[in-house]
Amino acid sequence: MNSKQSETTKGGTAMKYDDVEGLLAMIRAYDQRIGNTPTVVDAWTKALNPEITLAWASQVAIDFYAKSGDRAISVATFNARWKEKNREQSMLRGLPAFSGTKVEKDRARWWMMQGIIEGVDECNTAHSRDPLIAGILRLRVDYHIAADKPIAQRDHRVLFPALDWPWFDAVAPEYGQALGY
Repeated sequence: MNSKQSETTKGGTAMKYDDVEGLLAMIRAYDQRIGNTPTVVDAWTKALNPEITLAWASQVAIDFYAKSGDRAISVATFNARWKEKNREQSMLRGLPAFSGTKVEKDRARWWMMQGIIEGVDECNTAHSRDPLIAGILRLRVDYHIAADKPIAQRDHRVLFPALDWPWFDAVAPEYGQALGY
């Protein structure tokens, strides 16, 4: 196989020289500061995570320039977003595999998501039923009072964006009532 051709990887086709050259040409349409010389293409090819696919990288570039102000995109942007994407996917792989009937699976999924909501709410209110956690949360409150800083309020939907919150909202009344919430 020619070193300038793509190789197939688990997640798609890994980018090689020709793919990076095409990606940089697309990026150059958004930002003239990004070079597309053979030296630049070679440097990007060597620095990009080898698992990144052209389709994914193209979408990242589009999203970046749709939201970004006057910053130029870099190899680090792609590598950091790829790492973040893989971390999120590995967190989802770490969730339990629910078993049983569809109703049993849905109830287990509902319980997991309800637990996430309760955990985030405990952090926000600095109150927990668990005595060990309550002590830690109390120390957090004391620190923020002494430092005269407000305690950051977190949203479970922002912290866990990959979970299916519309599904949870749709079934919450039914399962919540059946399970005593």
